[in-house]
Amino acid sequence: MGQQISRIYFDTNCAFGWPVASKNFHWVVSLSQWLGLELFWPEAVEIELEAQFFRNLELEKNAGLAAQKRIAKLLGTVGSQPTSSLNVDIAASSSAYASRTQQMKAYLLIQSVPTVGPALSDLVKQAAYRIPPFEEITRGKGTAVIGFQDAVILSSVLGHLAANPTTAAFVSEDSIFSHARVKAHVEELGLDLRFYQHLRVLGDELWELVAPAIRRGWENDFARAREAVDANLATLEPELLRSLDLGDIGRGESAKVLEVRSARIKKVAAVQTDLPETKSLPPFSPEFSRRPGPTKIAATVLVEFDAIVRPYFHDILSLFSKEARPAAAEINAPEETRIIPHVIDLALEADYDGHKYGPPRLISATVQ
Repeated sequence: MGQQISRIYFDTNCAFGWPVASKNFHWVVSLSQWLGLELFWPEAVEIELEAQFFRNLELEKNAGLAAQKRIAKLLGTVGSQPTSSLNVDIAASSSAYASRTQQMKAYLLIQSVPTVGPALSDLVKQAAYRIPPFEEITRGKGTAVIGFQDAVILSSVLGHLAANPTTAAFVSEDSIFSHARVKAHVEELGLDLRFYQHLRVLGDELWELVAPAIRRGWENDFARAREAVDANLATLEPELLRSLDLGDIGRGESAKVLEVRSARIKKVAAVQTDLPETKSLPPFSPEFSRRPGPTKIAATVLVEFDAIVRPYFHDILSLFSKEARPAAAEINAPEETRIIPHVIDLALEADYDGHKYGPPRLISATVQ
């Protein structure tokens, strides 16, 4: 990503559904907060968001009133009436919206950029010559020029960035901001502003900066779990014997396992813990953390089993012997001691006290 960005500016479409933060918007904001980035949007964005909210409220109110009339008409056919009416207090809603917006901005740490624009004559010239973010669109049988609000938003961002220089990002799903002429204008001003057309793309780049902290914390957690496993091998070995049957231990051997006298864990190849809950991980936590309590641990170990076996080939050779077939006791007589190695996957559980893991308990064992 080159020089790391330290500030993000948001366009109106990033906050779709405001004053509720969408999943993608909240994700980018959370990553940004963890990385210590500054978050801004122009005042024009706030005005647009407020206007969108009340337009949607008016549309829903009108749709509700129309539905209410239809319901009343239907009930009237049976001599009944609706038990309630739809009543929307726009004045109270306006106050509630303003209060909620301030709460959300404080929670998301978003600041406002003052409106800064070029002279009206310059705006007229940009519109007349269709200089982005102004653009001409087809409307009916004619054309129209749009982009006034976009021009105000861009001008405000550039003015703020010029007064407070840094490496910044501007996010908008409107492709006009990614136009080559817009980028050329930014370069002419000597500003380091990068344009992102999708929150997801910026989120992926920010995640690459946060992920190493999770990786380091998780690897440290692996090390703590491994210490607990290494310190309790003598306890796990008899548990391992009880959890496996003779058929599992004899898998791949040219002999029938009659008895296993002991199991010895020769090597702990790998130990891994489950990831903690999301709120215990960056960016929702200052660092990788885990709440005290039972934790699942997966371990892969090399085990040597001290077993008594009877080779299969002796019985088979006896069947084809030209001599008289010996008694069954004589066929089954040869037994031998054999060390049988296996790689075993262990499912463990151990109690975490906030600093270290206690003795792990064996839940299950699987021969690879």
